[in-house]
Formats: sequence, structure tokens, C-alpha cells
Amino acid sequence: MADTMAKRSFYSIILPLFLLGTVNSLQAQTFLKAYLSTPANAGVLAESCSGPYELIIERGEDNQESTDVFISDFGTAQIGVDYTFPNGTFPLTMLPGENVVVIPVTVVNDGTPEGLESLSWEIAFLAGIESGVVTVESGITDSYDVEILTPGDTIQWCRYAPLQLTASSTAEINWSPTFSFENPTGPEVTVRPFLSGWYFATVGSDTCGAKDSVYLDLAIAEIFGPDTIYICLDGDGAQLLGSLHGLATTFEWIPSDTTLSDPDILNPIANPTVTSTYIFQSDFGVCIAADTVVVRVDSLPKDMHIDIAPEKPFYCAGEVVALFSPSFDSLDFPDIEFLWKPDNGTFESDLTVYNAALTLLDTTLYIREVTNNACLSKDSILINVIPPSVPLSVTDTVLCPGEMFIVSVLSSIVTEPEWTPETGLSCTKCLSPKVTVSGSPGSTLIYQFSGKVNDCPVGATLPIQIPPLQIIDIAGDNVVCVGDMVPLTITNPEGLSGYQWSVVFGNATLSCTDCPNPIVTINSNGPVNIILTANTTNVNFCGAQGFIQIVPSEQLQPITISGDNIVCPGDMVPLTISNPGEFSDFNWSVASGDASLSCTNCSNPTVTINGGGLINILLNANTSNPNFCGAQGFFQFVPGEQPQVTGPTFQACLGGTVVVNTGSLEYTNVVWDVISGELNLSCTQCETPTVTVNSTGILRFFADATDPDICRVSGTVTVNVYPGDESNLLIMPDPIATPIGQGTEVTAVLAVNPPPSGNITWTINGVEISATGTEIKFDAENDINFVEATFINSLGCEQTDTLSFATVPPSYMIPNAFTPDNNDDFNDNFKIIITGNIVIEKFLIFNRWGQMVYDAPEDDLTGWDGTWKNQPAASDTYVYTATLRYPDGRAEIAKGDVILLR
Repeated sequence: MADTMAKRSFYSIILPLFLLGTVNSLQAQTFLKAYLSTPANAGVLAESCSGPYELIIERGEDNQESTDVFISDFGTAQIGVDYTFPNGTFPLTMLPGENVVVIPVTVVNDGTPEGLESLSWEIAFLAGIESGVVTVESGITDSYDVEILTPGDTIQWCRYAPLQLTASSTAEINWSPTFSFENPTGPEVTVRPFLSGWYFATVGSDTCGAKDSVYLDLAIAEIFGPDTIYICLDGDGAQLLGSLHGLATTFEWIPSDTTLSDPDILNPIANPTVTSTYIFQSDFGVCIAADTVVVRVDSLPKDMHIDIAPEKPFYCAGEVVALFSPSFDSLDFPDIEFLWKPDNGTFESDLTVYNAALTLLDTTLYIREVTNNACLSKDSILINVIPPSVPLSVTDTVLCPGEMFIVSVLSSIVTEPEWTPETGLSCTKCLSPKVTVSGSPGSTLIYQFSGKVNDCPVGATLPIQIPPLQIIDIAGDNVVCVGDMVPLTITNPEGLSGYQWSVVFGNATLSCTDCPNPIVTINSNGPVNIILTANTTNVNFCGAQGFIQIVPSEQLQPITISGDNIVCPGDMVPLTISNPGEFSDFNWSVASGDASLSCTNCSNPTVTINGGGLINILLNANTSNPNFCGAQGFFQFVPGEQPQVTGPTFQACLGGTVVVNTGSLEYTNVVWDVISGELNLSCTQCETPTVTVNSTGILRFFADATDPDICRVSGTVTVNVYPGDESNLLIMPDPIATPIGQGTEVTAVLAVNPPPSGNITWTINGVEISATGTEIKFDAENDINFVEATFINSLGCEQTDTLSFATVPPSYMIPNAFTPDNNDDFNDNFKIIITGNIVIEKFLIFNRWGQMVYDAPEDDLTGWDGTWKNQPAASDTYVYTATLRYPDGRAEIAKGDVILLR
């Protein structure tokens, strides 16, 4: 009786789903899949086996909803008697993101033989608006068993011959070894055995299952080697390797014709003229054991000699030619392949083509190998190429400018000779010119020769190395002044002669130009560059050269100047030289800055400071110190400090006043101005002005200081508006969490810390209202509503807090299902969900027979609780109609149906 009630309950749940439309099995499985997992895919459950057995429920790829799953059994096997699920398994809910549920199934072993009991589950689901049913079919047996139905345990048979095997079992049968079976699953299978041995039928697993076996004793006739053997027509043929095993004792070759050297032996030689298939078989009465081999006969085209285009007795290097052979029908030789040799970089085409193109470099024998499986041939062609270069009598030489030699082309068949460049050559269109070397030491001179041999261009290159100059080392005094006479000395004179000195830069004169050690007179400031050339006896050089640069010293003796270096405009500062006895011919000047000197040719002038900024004073003089060519001093005046200070910070109410100061009594002659903010000064040249504060801002001031090193002080004073008290203006309900319908009454609350002592002024959408407390109520009539609260804060300043919020137009939503009395306190009533001030004037609900089950009171917001005549209404589809009135007087009628689920 309990099972009957359970099934009726299932139908009471699933019936409304079919009223919405039946979902076929294929469509249902896109939302939910279910199957039974058994050991080794046995397919059924066994009382004598503990499994594991599992019911697997998977979410389909189209299902992203929270899914309620229900189950009902319809087989002869009964839940609680023959099997069980864990308590509380069904009904179950798969939440979004939960893709698989694994439910253990426990089989009850009652010890009573019952045979195979059917197991049939209908699994219903509800996923959002989708629903359906998935069926799982299986069975429960007393224990796993299997039997191969053969007359005996041994069968004599032939390798590869198809044999039908049959077995019986209540579960799924698996056969092994699997590779020998066409389909290794099921009660009837076909086996093509490979080796003698045991063949098995298995149900379940090794630890929980059953197995039966049969021994297949085979006759084996086989041919060793590949399935296809390649030979070439008119060749030696191929040996066939036959072998017998097991029950096979006699044999026969088919065909037994003249293509076999001896058809009565196991290993004859096959030499057919066309591709042939040979069968090696043994007939022992029950069946025929056989193996086959294909002898593939190939050949090559009759004529594959190589021709060349263009055809000439010789070729020039770089010339492009084509190698080709007579054509043939490629369909007659599908496997033919080609390979050209040598791979010397001359081929323009691929090395594996029949006809080739190449750019010639040198005389070469080209070979083409042709293969067609077992057939091989080689063809070749010799191509004579004239090399692109000719030999010279002189290949490399080292000479100095002006030296001469003769170079000859060592080939009598060269025509149209020409040499470049023509500089230094006795002739340019001859085979043996005289060469006079021209060029600079340390360089390389290159001559190019071109001509023709049998109309092919040829050429050669002749490089001439010109040795560098020997370096002459010259010594002289490095510290000189204008007017000095400096002796020059050669430090490595060995092998040198023919001296020639010259001043190539600067103002100087030489005592002699052809002597080994001249004297140089320095005539003015600036560097002087002197070059010496000479002859040398060292054969590794083409002459000698030396260089020296004499730079008159510009190092000056420093003059120490003292004085007060921190000044302000208008100061007069005397300057003093610390050691005036060493110097003469003073010359003072203001190098930069705004200042004037009391004298320019005296030893100790007075400087008047005319302006700000750095001031640089320069002194030039002569000195009696022989280590210097002159003397110089430098003195710099630094402006006194002009500090930028930060004054105190002042605060005031917005619109109020405050008296400010610099923050120091040492500052005088103060001048003020405004650099930011809306600040108004009562005076600009005073010590303590009064400031009217209309916003936060910054004042700047300039002032004099009592410190003599400070010329002028600048600073800033910050004026802030008093910060407001901590306040927060809220609207209830919260429009972010709960959209507010247009026209709905809302509450505005002002929270201030500390609370204001006076009244609060409220403005709603720009209109001041009469309320003065911290909480008011009003109707949100606008699309965007603006609220403003103004009060006097704890500092005595007026403070305003504002906010705005949006409303949504009046709207409603009617659900299509509800679930009363399911103990989740969710979706228990069927009601119209109102946003805004829509009025429900009428709300009626009818069952499928037209009976009214609910008549709502006007403006009902509670809805139907799913009862009728004080009793729970049945799970079913119900029809509703409702009349709704908008704030503008417009009425709307809503109709539809709703599903009640229990």
C-alpha cells in the first residue's frame, strides 16, 4: 500500500508538467541524463555482489537552472524490498553549477532464489519552465552467471576462419581476447581466432562476476614476410616462405602453375609476369587454414636517355639549361620516383622530378636514378662548362707608390681583354700591361680583368698591397707661452734621411725645414701642428712621417679675492686681493649680473649691487711666477635669502570672516594678495587683514625681515571653511535595494552627529515644505526626486545635505508557478507583484473545471495561499484574471495560468 501511495504522489507532481506539454526523451536528455553504473558494465545488479552500483544523474548541456528531480519505480523489483537508496535522497535539487549527482544503490540479498527481476525507473525533473521524464531500465538477478553453449570445452578450427560462439547470462557478456572478436559484447559473437588457446566469456568483474571458457585448437597455415612482395619484370622473382603449425599437416599453393619454381615445397620462388596473388592453404577436414601474399610486378619505361637544351659542345658558367627524357604514360608507372645527383647547388628544379633545370657552375657528370618499387635504373650526362676565371702571372704583390711590374694573362685563347681602372696601366685592352703603382701608403689597389673564351665571359682580380708609413717620434717642450722658442728632437732617427719639416696649422716659424732638429717659435695663442716627412731604409714601409702638436699653456695663476658674498640690492662691498705683490696690470670687470665697480685698474675696488641674482666679478693680471703665462681671479656675489614660508591655517564658516597674520613678529612691511579661492581682504598693505571667506583658498604675502642675509620673505596662509558635522541623508525604502514606484510614499531621514539644536529646513524637488524635524514623509512624484536638508551645525555654520533618487514607472509581474506548503517559506502564495501605486481592483482564480477557488479583496497584495474550501488545492494548472488600475486612471486586464506544485 505504501508503494501505491508513493506512485500516486509522483503522478500528482508530474501531471501539471504534461498539461504544459509533453517533453520527448531526446529533448528531455538535453536537460537531464540518467544511467546505471555496474561493475565491468554488467548492466544488471546481483544480490550476491556488493557492487558498487550507482545511479548517475547528469545535468544536460542546455540546463542552467536549479533542477528538482523525482523518481518512481515500475519494475518487479521494489524499493525497500529488493534495493534501497540512502535515506532522504529523493526528491533532490541540483543547484546551478552542480553538474553530476552520484546516488549509491544497495541491493538487498534475501537469500531466496527469485530469478531476474525487472528494474524500471522514471526520473522526472523540473528545470525552470522546462520539464520532462528520463527512463532507466535494468534488472536484479540472484547472482552473476555465464555459460558458453558448446558441445565440449575444445573446438578444432582454422586460423582466421569465422566461428559463431553463443553464451547465456542474465547480464551483459564480454568476450576476450577482444581483438579476435568482430564485436566482443553480447550473447552471440563471431570470432576469427589468431592463435590456439583459451577464449573467455565474462560477466561483471574479476572480484564480483562469472567467467566461462572454451579452448580453440587451430590449424595454422601462414606465409612469413609482408603481405605484398615487389619484383621487377624480367628479374629473379621472390621467394615465398610458407609454414604449417598446429593441426595443419598438408598444404597446397594456389595457383600451382609455372610462375612457381616448385609448387610442392614450402618455399618456392614466384616469378610472375603480372601482379599475382598466391594462396597457401591446409585442409584438415573441418575447415581450411589459409594465408595470402601479393607479388607485385613492376617495370620501367623502355627509353629514359637524357637530352640537354640548348645542345652545345660547351657552356658558360651561369648558363641555364634543361635536362629532359622521352615521355611515358605515368598511369603505367604510378610508383615511379626520380633522384638527381650530385646535389651541388646548381639545380633550379626539385631533385625528385623527371626533367630538371639547372644553372651551370663547372664541368659535371649529372646522374638520374629512377626507381619503381623493386626496379632501378641510372642515366647520366656530362656537361662541359668553361670556368669563369683565368689565371694571372702575378696573383698578389706588395709594392710602394711609383714602383712598376708586368702582369700577364696565362691563357692564349682569351679574346676582348680589358683592364680597369686605367690609372697606372700602360694599356687597358691587352693581355700583358705594365703597372705603375699609385695610391697612398697603407691602402690596397685592386685591378679587374675581363675577357671572353669561346664567347663565354671570363675574368680575374689583381690586388696590390701598399705598405704603410713608418712613424717618426718627435719630442719637445709641452708647456710653452706665446713668444717661446721650442727645440724639436727626433727620438728614433735610425735609417731616416731626406728630412722635410712644415707647419701645417697654427702661427709659428721654423729655424730650418731640412735639418733633423729645428727650433719652433710660437707667435700666438692656439695649437700649432708640425709634420715631418723623411725617407727610410726599413723595407716594411713606404717612407716615414712624424707629427707633433704644441699647445701654448692657457693655465693661469689663481688670484684669491675676499669680500662679503651675500648681498641685497643697494649694498656696497669692498673686494681685497690676498697677495697683491705677485701681480701687476690689474683689469677688473663685471662678467655677469647687475653691479658697478669703483675702479677697474686698481688692486681693491668697491662693488655696488644694483639688482638681484648672481653677480660674477672677473680679474685679469700679469704674474711674476715663471710657471704661469698670466693670472686670473673670480668672485661671485650670491643674493641674500628670499625664503618662502608657510604661514598658519585659519578657519571660518562659509560666508563668515576671520583675521589672519603671517605667523611671525619679525616680518614687517607686509603686502597681501589672494592666489586661490573666493577670499576678500579688508586691506592689502597691513599686518593683520580681515578676510571674508566664501570658499577655501590661499593668501600670499611679501615682507621684510630683521636678518641681514634675508632680502625678502614670501609666504602663504591657508584659509579653510569649517568642515561640516558628520551627516547622512537616507531614503526608505532603499531605492538601490528595492526599486521605488513613481508616486509611492517614502521617508527621508537626516542623521547628524552631533544632532542639530535648531530646526531643519527641507526642500523637495525645489519646493520648501513645512516640516522641521529629522524625518519627513512625502510622495515621490517625479522620475528623479531631489531632497535637500539645511541646518546649523555644531560649529554654528549653516550645513546642507542633499540626495537624489530615481523612481520606476508603475508596473506589475505575475508568476507562472508557486509551491505552497513545501516548508521552504518561499513562493508559498500566488500573488501579483506591484511596483508603484497600481491598484488591484479585481483578482479571480479558477480551476480547470471553471470553479472559482479565490476571489481577492480590493488591492490585494497577499495573494492565494493554495487552499480551497479550507483544504489544500490539488497540484494542477489554474487560470486567473485580474483588473489593475494605474495612477492616471487607465485600467488593464491581465489573464493567464499558473501551476500549483506540492
